[in-house]
Amino acid sequence: MNYNVRLLRGIFRPNIYLYQLQQAEVISGFWLRLVMLIGGSVLISALGGYYGLGSEGFSHELTTLDKSEFAARKLFFVGGNILWGFIYPMLMTFFPALFYWIVLEVNFLKATVMQLLVIVVLLVEELLLVPLMIFLEISKIDSPFALGVIVQYLTANDLIKHFAGTFSIFFIWVIIIQYKTLIALSEKSKRFIFLIVLGINIIIWVTSSIVSYLNIEKLI
Repeated sequence: MNYNVRLLRGIFRPNIYLYQLQQAEVISGFWLRLVMLIGGSVLISALGGYYGLGSEGFSHELTTLDKSEFAARKLFFVGGNILWGFIYPMLMTFFPALFYWIVLEVNFLKATVMQLLVIVVLLVEELLLVPLMIFLEISKIDSPFALGVIVQYLTANDLIKHFAGTFSIFFIWVIIIQYKTLIALSEKSKRFIFLIVLGINIIIWVTSSIVSYLNIEKLI
């Protein structure tokens, strides 16, 4: 069976997507979809960089910079955002797929197709957050889709706030997509698959939270 990657079908008609992916012998359209997602990621990252989203780590220094230094700093920041927007989809596509291929013995290409759906979900979250961050002047940990706002009323610990701010409904959506897809693709037990999916996503969640907390910009 020839399966042509249809990301929207995977989101809105998951049962058809799962059946077709499970039965697929030849997969087409993967690289085109990946390039499209990378393009979308770059655009969102560039927009965020242009408006200075995530620049809180050095925003207090802006008043001390002259025009040329300010322009150079902003160009550097936007360029870094664009580079990350290019790299991030590839990291999130191939590294988890490689892990699932090794541990769960699933078809590697099918696992990468699954990760394309994950990228779609993550980009939707970013796309929804950008205008909120621009017009409401909130940070990422204040996302209405995550637990950060609630946790801020319970603790003053910044690290815990960052953990809660990255634990969103989209994080749960990603776990559901991976779990259901891998059940269809792997012969391992459902419990084992769930623990593996939960484990790797917790690692990604904790890592992204710590990076956000440390604010890499402060280390440059």
